[in-house]
Formats: sequence, C-alpha cells, structure tokens
Amino acid sequence: MAASHFSGPVYSANGFVGDLTGSVTLPTGLTVTTLAVTTTSTLTGVATFTAQPILSSLTASRPVFTDGSKGLVSSTVTGTGAVVQAVGPTLTGTAGFQAGTFATTLVVTGVATFTAQPILSSLTASLPVFTDGSKGLISGTQTGTGTSVVVSVSPVITGTPKITNPVNPHTPTVVNATATLTGTQASSGYIKTTSTSAVGLTMPTGTDLGTVLGAVQGTTFDLFFDNTASSGSGEVTVIVNTNAILSAAAAAEAGGSGLLTVPVGATGQAGFRLMFSSATTYTFTRIA
Repeated sequence: MAASHFSGPVYSANGFVGDLTGSVTLPTGLTVTTLAVTTTSTLTGVATFTAQPILSSLTASRPVFTDGSKGLVSSTVTGTGAVVQAVGPTLTGTAGFQAGTFATTLVVTGVATFTAQPILSSLTASLPVFTDGSKGLISGTQTGTGTSVVVSVSPVITGTPKITNPVNPHTPTVVNATATLTGTQASSGYIKTTSTSAVGLTMPTGTDLGTVLGAVQGTTFDLFFDNTASSGSGEVTVIVNTNAILSAAAAAEAGGSGLLTVPVGATGQAGFRLMFSSATTYTFTRIA
C-alpha cells in the first residue's frame, strides 16, 4: 500500500477497517465491504463493480448522460420501451414529433397518418398535385377557376368550358336482336349491331335513361348506332318509347332528321341527339 494516513484504527487480515487520507493505492484482490468517499476523489485505474452501483446524485428511473464536466446526470425521457440508437433505429408505437427536420431521405414503410395538414415545400401553392415518373409529388398547371376537382365518370362542368378539337371515344354496347334498350345500354352512347335479319331497337323510356344520366331539363345527349357489320336483311329500325319521342323537326322530316332506319354495310351509321325537357322526358332528332 502506497503512502497513506490513517485517522482511525486499522486491522490487517484479508482487509482493513479504518479511515484513509491522502493518496491511496489499494492492492489487487483487496475486498472492501463498505467504502465511503467524503471528498473529491480520482480513480486512475479501471473500476469494476460486481454489484449495481448506487449514485445518490441521480434521479431514479431516468436515462443517464454526461454533463459538460463529464459527470453523470439524469435526463428527462418521453415514451416507453427500449433505448433507440442512431444507426438503423426502429420506432414502435406512436411517435410524436412537435417539430422535426429530416436532413436525409426518409423512407416510410407503413401507413403514415397526418393529423394536421402536411406542408410540402417543393410544391407550388394553390395548384393541383400529381405524381411524376418517379412517383414523387409535383405541382401541375391548371386552367379555369374553382375549388372542385372534376373526375372522369359523369363530370359536371360549370361556367363556359373551352374545348379545342374534342375527341369523344366510345366503347360499343352490342345488341344483336330486337329489344328495348335499357338506360344503361344507351348511356354508353354507342350501340353496335351485327345481324342478317331485321332488328328493331326501342329507345329507353324517358324515366330509365333520365335516371341513369342524372338528367334535368336542358340535358342533351348524343346516341349513335353502328350497323356496318350487318348484312342481308339486317337493317336496324329505331323505335320511339314512353316519354322518348321524335322532336317536332324530326316528326316533320321523315326522310331527314326523322329518319329512323339504319342500313347495313359501310353506310350503316346513324346519330341522334336527345334533348330532355324534364328529368324523365326527352325528344330525339337524327343528326347523322
């Protein structure tokens, strides 16, 4: 044992009992039952504790950090569970961030739910948002005004829209035998027939078609018939129905706007414009 000063009795066996002052070197293998350090002390070797050390200056059940002087201090903690380290952390439960800045790419593999409106600085204010080729969100240009989005099925556009060179594709609805067209069939806008014998196609009732189209007074709708694939006696005749009648102009011109037959072959196409006077009543006129 190096230079030491004892202020109380010392008993030497496998250990000692007493008070030490000054600089003390404890021999290897010495067992100390209770060690009370009453002044500032410096340990220059490796201290190994075989039982949990109790540090009275710390607060129970708090994480421990070092302060500016490398002393151990207690810190506050939020949440529960294991400690998360910097590389590849996995957070479970619901993590709350009052304000966060992510300096690198953030990959979210689960469902992200925002309880407040997210602000994306890369977008332009007051423009519609689209995805680009990399599935990133970008701002798109727009024309017109308003706050409603128009989607593809039965859109209602208000104001005065300007459409340049419109193309109106149709998916044909096939009806190859005499029948009364349903509102759903007619709403496709294009009826195709293939037959070698005469076919009579009765227009849908005003109520049926009006319901499918969501028609009101002033609604117009174009319906086309294609009989080009028919042959022989496969002429198609269009027939009026309840609240589905010829307009006055069509009734007055049986060979023109009132023509109700569609021939077979290359010229076998016809178009009719329907005009609703109410939600359940329309007239129709041949336009092609």
